[in-house]
Amino acid sequence: MMARNPSLHLSRLAIRAAAITLIICTSLPAIGGGHDDHRRDHRIVNPNSRVDHRTYAEWTAAWWQWATAFPPEINPVIDDTGEDAAQGQSGPVWFLAGVFGGTTVRDVTIPADKYLLLPIINGEWDTVPGFTNPLGLPDPLSVQDIRRIVAFGVDGAEIFCEIDGREVRNLSSYRVRSPVFSMNFDPDLGAAFGYPVQYIRTAVSDGYWLMIRPLSAGTHTIHFTASNDSTGFSLDVTYNITVSP
Repeated sequence: MMARNPSLHLSRLAIRAAAITLIICTSLPAIGGGHDDHRRDHRIVNPNSRVDHRTYAEWTAAWWQWATAFPPEINPVIDDTGEDAAQGQSGPVWFLAGVFGGTTVRDVTIPADKYLLLPIINGEWDTVPGFTNPLGLPDPLSVQDIRRIVAFGVDGAEIFCEIDGREVRNLSSYRVRSPVFSMNFDPDLGAAFGYPVQYIRTAVSDGYWLMIRPLSAGTHTIHFTASNDSTGFSLDVTYNITVSP
């Protein structure tokens, strides 16, 4: 997760964490609104489909609201082991955290019948003033400005993902740009990233996201990598997942 900073992968938290350094994701819910293309991986929800009546783009905004809701000491994006992975998880979709770069191995246990939302590489930017951005755009930033800034950290990225040793096909089709959204930063997390306010009114996200269909009970491994020569950002993340029966 690049933060402006997490896909946090946090962005204004990986993009800001990299402009601060260079700061440049009852019953089984129905899926509808699209059909799997034969060129896509059938383990992954088609990006034109919905899960529990939400689009991919809407779920990515919800992921950011989740990822920024916890202080650094229990934040799943900052967690190196997976011990904080269950923080704030609810509903049909389980959020997997990215990282701010580097290599991480996490061991997590999740309930059965959960979709998994995974950011391979993602970023966030918002209109809060006072941050240096990689395009040098002046405050006040417009929505068009912040979309350009966050896209900078994603354009040209090299990405890879495999689930249980099988590569996910056609990853380029899973780029998702969020609608404009708002979020409430945990005060301690906001302070760590230098945010002068807790409530972020206007934010956007961009990145490559996978909505993985519920895994069978037992053990699974998800491994993904991403790098971007234009920003110097790279990550290598492995999730060792136990799905409870």
